[in-house]
Amino acid sequence: MVNYITITPSASASILVYGYMYDHLSRVYLSSGSVHFPSLTAINSFSNSHRVSAICPPFSGYQLPSNYYNVIDKNRLKVSITNFLSGTGLVDIIFYNIAGYTKLSDKSYFINISS
Repeated sequence: MVNYITITPSASASILVYGYMYDHLSRVYLSSGSVHFPSLTAINSFSNSHRVSAICPPFSGYQLPSNYYNVIDKNRLKVSITNFLSGTGLVDIIFYNIAGYTKLSDKSYFINISS
C-alpha cells in the first residue's frame, strides 16, 4: 500500500520521518519526474562499488539546504518543504550519507504535490 502526503505547490509543510542512522546523514534531496525545483544535481557517488551501486543507482535531485531539515536524533528527522516547488506530481525524499541512501518511497510514502 502506498501512502501520500498531499500539499499544494504554494504551501509549506514539515514532515517528521522515522528511520535509522539519521545522525550520519550528510544530505537530503528531493526528486521528481514532474515537479520542478530551483536546480538539480546529478548524483553518481557509488559507481566504484558494484554492490552499493546496485542498491543505490545514480539519481538526480534538488539538494535541500541544511536549514530545511533537522536531525532530531538517530531515528527522527524533520524535513521542511517550502513553496519553492512548481508543477504537480509525486516527490520522493532521498536521505543520503557516505554509505548509500534510502528514500521516503522505500517506506511506501510519496509527497503528492497537487493544485
